[in-house]
Amino acid sequence: MRLGELKNILDKVLVDGKIKLETTSQFNGNAYKIGNHQNVINALKELKKQKWNSISSEPLDNFISTYEYSDSAIITSQEYTSLTQYITQLNTKLPLFYGILNSSVEEQNEQVINVKLPNKNDFTLDELSEINKRLDTLFKIISIDGNYKFDGFDTGTSWYKIIIIGEITYRLFVCALETGQKIFKFKKEYYESSIAKINYEAAKETFSKNTEQPPPQDEQDEYIKYIEKVIKLKICEEARQNVEKLSLDKKYNSNETETKLTKTVDFVLKELDNGLEFHLSLNPPSYIKEDNLEISINYEEIRTIENAKKTTKQIPDKTDENSNNE
Repeated sequence: MRLGELKNILDKVLVDGKIKLETTSQFNGNAYKIGNHQNVINALKELKKQKWNSISSEPLDNFISTYEYSDSAIITSQEYTSLTQYITQLNTKLPLFYGILNSSVEEQNEQVINVKLPNKNDFTLDELSEINKRLDTLFKIISIDGNYKFDGFDTGTSWYKIIIIGEITYRLFVCALETGQKIFKFKKEYYESSIAKINYEAAKETFSKNTEQPPPQDEQDEYIKYIEKVIKLKICEEARQNVEKLSLDKKYNSNETETKLTKTVDFVLKELDNGLEFHLSLNPPSYIKEDNLEISINYEEIRTIENAKKTTKQIPDKTDENSNNE
């Protein structure tokens, strides 16, 4: 795991460099509700992997196996005692570790895209050059109000840091990532589903009734073409909806923007197939989140931001008026 990711996980549960449980006594002190249990579990799982952590993890393992997937954790007083004893021991070592971690991790520009290369140890220079050319093409396709720049490597990794210049370009690219991830998952599930085969047979039957063409020679090849057509239509529809949801200025809200977004999604899908990963900044804008390799965008917050900008522009600057009157 990247150092920045680990720091973000720990930041959700640390107070003054130590883990703090948010607990409420239940059933006359016979149980405790842990309000931040999911964040605590995530932090403890990562800290367990650290070489300096030699504390017996038995109470932690029991806690994780019992409550990892529950929406809320209400644990017995005995479980609470075991867990707090483990955390107390851990907290004696944590401030030093977190201090080193904090000094090692730099804040990332919010419009950074982190690109993880495929898991391969023997890249040739030609292969890296080819990846770089494809990435250059990808980021230029989506460019509207700004291009991109290479910003070095993420701390302690070989991940590229790419800063997208231009707020509109950034939002469109993030939309492309969100759509690409959904389509990537949908494509695999749809291709293997029975409904895809049913839809294909229905489409084939309708087509044969309206034409006099003979049946295809290679049925599997035709089926794959049908799947790709469904995917293409889905990408186009997602692009249309996203451009609409972004509430762009009129000069960007056009068929050309939809085409750019569609091409970018198609390109992202190919790179996901090639084994590349695209991740948000470790300090992304407030309207976007990434969890378990899935991006989610709060379009309502984007509209609120844009409306506030429009309102600010409409308010006249009275400073100039006053200076003229004097």
